Amino acid sequence: MKHLKTGIVFFVVPLLLELSAYLFRENTYPGYLPFFSKFLVIFLTFFYFAILFVLIGVAATAFLRLLRLNPAHVFPASFLGLFLALILSRLLPYDSGYSAPRLFAFGTAALLGVGAFLLFHRKQFPEIRLFTVECLFSLVAAVSLSHLFQFPFLNPVMAVFMLTGLFCLLLYLPARYVVLLMSFLVLLNSYPYSKFKLKLPGGSQQAYQRVILIGIDGLSPEVTFNLAKEGKLPHFLEIMKGGVSGTIRTLDVPFSPLVWNTIYTGVPPQQHGIMSFTFNGIAGAPPFLSLWLDNWSNSDWMHAAVKTLNRVHVARTLPPALSLHRQSPAIWNMVDQNGFDSIVVGGWTTYPPELIHGIFVSDFALASDKPVNGSYYPVTKDIDGVMTQNIDISASPSEIRQYAAKDERAYRISKSLFSNPNSKARFLTVYFCSVDAFGHHYGTRIDMKSTSEAERQQLTAERENIYQKMDTYLGDYLSMIDDHTLLILCSDHGFHYDKRQHNYPVDGTILFYGKGVAAKTTLQTNMYAIAPTILYALGLPPSEVFQSKPLRQAFQARLADMNPRKYQKNTSFLEIRTPEFEREKMQELMDLQYINH
Repeated sequence: MKHLKTGIVFFVVPLLLELSAYLFRENTYPGYLPFFSKFLVIFLTFFYFAILFVLIGVAATAFLRLLRLNPAHVFPASFLGLFLALILSRLLPYDSGYSAPRLFAFGTAALLGVGAFLLFHRKQFPEIRLFTVECLFSLVAAVSLSHLFQFPFLNPVMAVFMLTGLFCLLLYLPARYVVLLMSFLVLLNSYPYSKFKLKLPGGSQQAYQRVILIGIDGLSPEVTFNLAKEGKLPHFLEIMKGGVSGTIRTLDVPFSPLVWNTIYTGVPPQQHGIMSFTFNGIAGAPPFLSLWLDNWSNSDWMHAAVKTLNRVHVARTLPPALSLHRQSPAIWNMVDQNGFDSIVVGGWTTYPPELIHGIFVSDFALASDKPVNGSYYPVTKDIDGVMTQNIDISASPSEIRQYAAKDERAYRISKSLFSNPNSKARFLTVYFCSVDAFGHHYGTRIDMKSTSEAERQQLTAERENIYQKMDTYLGDYLSMIDDHTLLILCSDHGFHYDKRQHNYPVDGTILFYGKGVAAKTTLQTNMYAIAPTILYALGLPPSEVFQSKPLRQAFQARLADMNPRKYQKNTSFLEIRTPEFEREKMQELMDLQYINH
């Protein structure tokens, strides 16, 4: 009966929260987070903590009984350890060099100090070994919280089993071995490796003067390479024959803001701070832009709650992800701190515009106009050299016309800026969204069994048209390539054109082209390798917090390696967000079904 009541509580409370959020849906687009939403975030956060420790506690208790160990203090010690971990995270300052292992190192150091003292007085504290190890384990579980409630469902199951096994192993080991193991981990994670500089060999190939990064959201490698081989994407085929092509492994949670910021920074979402589509001002953002809970140093604490809120109506009361929420430097910041210019045209979380050496055109600037006359979208003279004209996009479905027009604006602006002979920019990037928008709005029906043959042919032809538009854009960028320019094209994920979309990891597309690349080479890589490869190609020092090595196999000869350095996150922005931006961005997220209507 007791377990039945617990199950009812765990089932009913989320339903009540969903209903409450629906009733409060009138607070749709405020410039701040209302009190009720704050309450929901706090409540859901601790609710998830409770679920986490109940699951682990039940599994650990059963295992301990098999080992004939005393499980009496499993639950009290779990929550006490969590409490200590929360206090510890509140005291630790957040900076761009944050990582979960470092937090764990500080936490274990503090708990080991207490544990070592109590172990010498174990006669007065007969359960202290269980207590100490439980505190250490609860800290590990708390740091790992952001990984436990992510899609797919297999992740939390694997995590619970893994953490339960670790917990029981630590309990089974003698106390002195536990202390030695934890002390070793503390030293390992706290050692100042970055202070040592190696004398690295020079490369036989000169660094590139420019790197152009073309980002196409949702570009499927299967569709791209098949259409190219059929001769329908001639410029993609040109790269496949004369450059490097392959697939890029996306994140376990393949949501665009997380993945693109991982591409831009070379670090995981837990480190760069963009954890979702909305409510990303958690770790280190200016206090006037988000919750008082920004004072909490570790963005992982509330991630589970935020993930839930993104799927209920109250998500519409949360601010969209912004550039000032990014806690790690992006590629253009690293280039800027080396004294060079960049040109950035669009992309996820590029608003407000960042003050860098060069030109920064935010995502909001590309979507600021409203559609007129049905099939046409106005393009204004935002930048010298971009002509004012109407773009005929009548062939596109009405729901994605705005995305096609947004891409056209990005193309025309970037083409003008990239081809400017007076530009000194060394890093140039542009982002396109219409392929992904089509996949969300219409592409899901292409491979569904319920789709009629006529509709399937129509949608397939529409998808082909959009891919061919990207190929046309690519052709103009290829014309800008000289002996000193490297072109990289990548997508954040691919697409299954049925009901699955990209709700679980689907590989994206990666292409390299330019003099010195390894022609006719195929490779498989991951999102963390893009930023290191760009700095490597430019002959600039990599970040000391990068999670991957550069893709040296993409080049015919080795370029010179540089010693890592520390880069600072950007703190200078052109302007703060506006209600108009929030309304348009949240509507876009709802149109793409990232947030419920």
